[in-house]
Amino acid sequence: MITREDVVAIYGAILGREPESEVTVAAAREAASATALGQRLLESEEFRARMAVDVFARSKWVCAEIRDGLKLWLDLADHGVSLGCLRGAWEPAETDFILTVLEPGDGFIDVGANIGWFSILAAQAVGPQGRVHAFEPRADLSRRLRQSVADNGFDERCRIEAIALGAEEGAIELAWAPDERNPGHSFLVPGAMPEGAVSLGRVPVRPLDALGIEGPVRLIKIDVEGAEPLVLRGAQALIARDRPVLLVEVFPHWLSRVSGTTAEALLTQLREWGYRLFHLGESGIGRELHAGDDGTEPGGPDYFNLVALSAADCRRYLSLRLDQRVSGLEERLRREMEAHGAARAEAAALRSESAAAIAQADGKTAALHAENAAAIAQADDKAAALHAENAAAIAQAQAEAATLRAEITAAVARAEARAAAERGARSELQSSQDRLRAIENSTLWRATNPIRRIGQRLPTSLRRAVGRSAKLLWWTISLQLPHRLRLYRDATANHATGQGAAVRPNAGKTKAFSPSSGHKPPLLPVAPTGWRPTFVEPVVVKDGGRACLPPPAKPRALIIDSRWPRPDRDSGSVDAVLQARTLREFGYEVVFVGDHSFRESSSYRDSLEAEGIICLTPRLTPSIQAFLRSDGETLTLCILSRVYHGGRYLEAVRRHAPRAKVVFNTVDLHHMREDREARLTGNLEEMRLSETTREREYYLTRQADATIVVSSAERAVLLRDVPGSAVFEMPLARPVRPAAAIPGFAGRSGLGFVGGFEHTPNVDAVRYLLDEIWPHVAQRLPHATMSIVGADLPEDLRSQMPPGVRYLGPLPDLEPWFDGLRLTVAPLRYGAGAKGKVASSLAAGTPCVATPMAAEGMHLQDGRDVAIADTPESFAARICDLHEDPTLWARLSAGGHAQAQAKFSVDAGARRLAEMLHALGLPATK
Repeated sequence: MITREDVVAIYGAILGREPESEVTVAAAREAASATALGQRLLESEEFRARMAVDVFARSKWVCAEIRDGLKLWLDLADHGVSLGCLRGAWEPAETDFILTVLEPGDGFIDVGANIGWFSILAAQAVGPQGRVHAFEPRADLSRRLRQSVADNGFDERCRIEAIALGAEEGAIELAWAPDERNPGHSFLVPGAMPEGAVSLGRVPVRPLDALGIEGPVRLIKIDVEGAEPLVLRGAQALIARDRPVLLVEVFPHWLSRVSGTTAEALLTQLREWGYRLFHLGESGIGRELHAGDDGTEPGGPDYFNLVALSAADCRRYLSLRLDQRVSGLEERLRREMEAHGAARAEAAALRSESAAAIAQADGKTAALHAENAAAIAQADDKAAALHAENAAAIAQAQAEAATLRAEITAAVARAEARAAAERGARSELQSSQDRLRAIENSTLWRATNPIRRIGQRLPTSLRRAVGRSAKLLWWTISLQLPHRLRLYRDATANHATGQGAAVRPNAGKTKAFSPSSGHKPPLLPVAPTGWRPTFVEPVVVKDGGRACLPPPAKPRALIIDSRWPRPDRDSGSVDAVLQARTLREFGYEVVFVGDHSFRESSSYRDSLEAEGIICLTPRLTPSIQAFLRSDGETLTLCILSRVYHGGRYLEAVRRHAPRAKVVFNTVDLHHMREDREARLTGNLEEMRLSETTREREYYLTRQADATIVVSSAERAVLLRDVPGSAVFEMPLARPVRPAAAIPGFAGRSGLGFVGGFEHTPNVDAVRYLLDEIWPHVAQRLPHATMSIVGADLPEDLRSQMPPGVRYLGPLPDLEPWFDGLRLTVAPLRYGAGAKGKVASSLAAGTPCVATPMAAEGMHLQDGRDVAIADTPESFAARICDLHEDPTLWARLSAGGHAQAQAKFSVDAGARRLAEMLHALGLPATK
């Protein structure tokens, strides 16, 4: 049986996601082998659908071992160079020739290095004292080549340049043909763009002679799709100095298109420089090319490889005296005879050993025969004893079976009774729904529609007063008023004596939230102990008895996030709740599901339901995938939050919800955070993992109808690396305190840090704060205090709190805490996106001291909106200045609050969400 870890790894590699549930994992583990499970997934409908979406997907890079254990990054989508390298047989004739020529200490120049097959092999051949200079103008390929160099430990002997070589300084357009699936066939475009080609942008061009390459250079390989004459003209001084061997690909068609010359002219130029020219074939150096021969052969390929040798190299590789050849042959024959004699002696010894082994085996066979006879007799005795034991066991099993049959009969009866009760409940529910539809279709209901619409426009207080007056009037006319008054008096008496506390028809209800309303909504409504939300999911029952959602009466939006939002524990959850609220205000039916907490019941899910947000649970569907299959056609909008949670459902959404607009909500660009953490800690494996995350995030950005980022820095990255994608910057939205309600400087003291500590950048920030910043603050302000707020602070940090520092844990409401602080701190050393701790502090009117990383992409100015510092000493100095200077405090409090009002308010967030929805052609009105 294969392991759980194998199942998860195979699902991730083939389907790009984790298994749906532990039941799926258990079923997959029953596969005959990991290969059999992989084959089953490759033949699945989901994989075929994923491949249909991935036709135009970005490259998929892997690090593979090639010759002699060397490592090379390869692109699985590259059907040219990478595929050949993966098979270990890329351009074997050129490879053998290069490795024959190069010796330890040599210099090698690889012009048109691509992913670096020749560069990596050459770096091993020339050794630590040699040098390899590789030139590849495609930024993605040169970046991968640098990774390969680093992974092999060749940094000291390799120089990688992301430039094109030519005859003179300048810049030129680079292009390729995507339909060829061969990034190695990228070419310079001096004129009109060829049909089917796509521009890769302009790249810098420099002559080789201007790069200061020190000699001696032993070999230059040039493969630049027709630009070879330009490269040679820019390298004349180096060629005259070192007279290196030249290995040049000659492609007459591309010579004419790119360089405006012919193969014959190129060969003539090399002869004028004193070189003899030869074909390079599968067996090595071939026929010599003389004047008037342009190297092409009738019926041969439309390109060939040319070797240019100086006179000295011709003597070295082409001359060998006859007596040397004969002596070499005699030596080889002598070695073969010696090997033959040794083999004969070894064969005789083996025959002798075989005879002795046969005799010994005969003796052992006789002994075993005797042992087997005794064992058979013993086994017969045991069989008789077991037969008697089995008879008793059978009788006992029959008795137990009779008991089980009786229990099963009783259980079946109970199940039938429950089924009958369920059928009755479903019938009652259906009758209620039929009555409701009849009311809605009645003439009276339609006739009163104008009255209800007018009532919705009235202020809440007036609407409530009118409703009460109407009830009193009706009770008076229908003679119900005395009875209603008695009920009211009884309810009042019960409440006064504590009775009826379990019945709270209005408990826990929250005031309807509007982005433009004047009051501040709670981040989550708090449900009283023992009370369940009054909101009930609208359900119908389909064939098979499964509950599901009815067809929506308004646009339906699905949000897939990592889990049920926990606004009292992390900033991302605050944004998730506000996003769902705003969509409801815009007239959407909002369905929310947590990828990892789909099967969990929690107060967080109850709080969402209390706001009228439908939570997708196992009661409604077996899995998220199953919901998309059954109800995907009803979706108008689908927001996929976080790359490895909502993002893993992209292919399923595209397949089962074809009419839905898909929005990828990055929350933050995870690959930026992972890469920064890996570089801070020096973890190479984490750097490679961040590359995987980057590929998936860029793919989701390219495939989605829109992508949400929370910082301008991240938007700039995506617009640069994923051109043509629709990226919307939506800064964090937070309720902003009225300026008049912000307490002044005098009544405050101390500083604070807030953050959820499941998020590793926050753990690192607190360590950095306590270890390197706080000692400077305590030295200058001995009586200063600091409080740390947030869930899940590691125990080692809790137990090492220095004097003056307290850990308060998570707080349900941060407003009183902010009001008591002079300032907050955000000493983040890595991370991505915008920082909720900064936005929340500024929205409360409490100034913040932050690192450049914490303020990144939030449009904040040092000294006006926040205080920014990048060293422990300067950070501590800014804290002390802000803590003690009322004038500085007032300026930063006002500036940060004004910036929060403009950028981070709930109203501003609602406007930006509406702008994105309008851009997608979706409704966004209250």
